Amino acid sequence: MDVLPIGVQDLPPLHGCSLESAEDSVRQVHGLVDSLRQEGIPADRIYVGGFQQGGALALLAGLTYQQRLAGCIVFSGLLLGADRVGTLAGPAARGLRVFWGHGLHDGVFDVSLQDEGCNAVKEFGLGAWCRITSRRYPMGHSWHPQELQEATEFLNDMPLRVPEFD
Repeated sequence: MDVLPIGVQDLPPLHGCSLESAEDSVRQVHGLVDSLRQEGIPADRIYVGGFQQGGALALLAGLTYQQRLAGCIVFSGLLLGADRVGTLAGPAARGLRVFWGHGLHDGVFDVSLQDEGCNAVKEFGLGAWCRITSRRYPMGHSWHPQELQEATEFLNDMPLRVPEFD
């Protein structure tokens, strides 16, 4: 990020982050997922997640991984490449479950970034593929006990297998 704090009005569509740099980091996340798969863990049992920029990378990694992941957890993040999500996301993004929590009073990553990301997923037709649970909490750029509880419930509610979509 070149500048913080940011909201949807600041340096759109990438908000000061180089998509090329983000894609380099996403390749590293994909490499970690590949390592888990080599250990015998199926991709559809693996979650990725993070806070702020880590959440942004996790979301982009989940949408672009070559196999369907179980899901993604984003705490106070954003969707990198929101203007190109339709071409960045691969077919394996079908069925991706996302939990996205954000603070209503976040002074670093404005809550408007959550709206932008969720809207981009819907606008590019991924809404039927990617199932986003979007929640807001009375906090700043931080964690909230209810957020952690709901994220835990999201993880514990993992389906045995993600259904196929036609």
